[in-house]
Amino acid sequence: MSELDFVGKFLSLAALNEPKLASNYRKPLHEVTNLGVSLPPLRYKYDPSKSHSKSISKVVEVTIKSIKAPKFVHSKSFESTDTVGQIKEFLVETEPEIYTTGQIKLLLKGKVLHDTQLVSDLNQDKISLVAMVSKAEKPVETAPLPKPAQEPEPELELMDVDMEDPQLDLSSQTDIDLPWDKIRTVLESSLDASTASVALGRLQKGWELSK
Repeated sequence: MSELDFVGKFLSLAALNEPKLASNYRKPLHEVTNLGVSLPPLRYKYDPSKSHSKSISKVVEVTIKSIKAPKFVHSKSFESTDTVGQIKEFLVETEPEIYTTGQIKLLLKGKVLHDTQLVSDLNQDKISLVAMVSKAEKPVETAPLPKPAQEPEPELELMDVDMEDPQLDLSSQTDIDLPWDKIRTVLESSLDASTASVALGRLQKGWELSK
């Protein structure tokens, strides 16, 4: 019997009866009597002092030098747990021509460092970095909004008045009550409502000042 015939007959026999156990069947732990083949214990070298030293932060002297404008040289001590991004923030605070960390690229031996890298990842007690600073983009200046045009005040129409009319001598008529309602009616007959209201207000103010 060939291998292909055996597989075909085996599958045919297996399909005659449904499986008694589900595909996700798990035997209860208390029914397990044999744990299978025992494996040898895993052995590895463990250095307690080495793991302890990694958890302790140490001070690393970092020198940052720019070879192009703006040129500068700074030396500062950083913790080994500090990041490259924090070194860039130090430059932003120190250099007046640097406004954001996005302007800065820090290189170590020609390799650009990422902001999330730790100082301890550089594996040096003294680090010399080269800084490349790009020019800051000028903020877009927005034109000031035009001031809204002011509506001109309505011009008052001049009325012909006879200044020699004895009725206009107000010095001897301080106790006279003027018919303001009638005056308003006369003004509104010649002017629009808003202009008439302004004219009436000025007349009333002048009348009060003349008393």
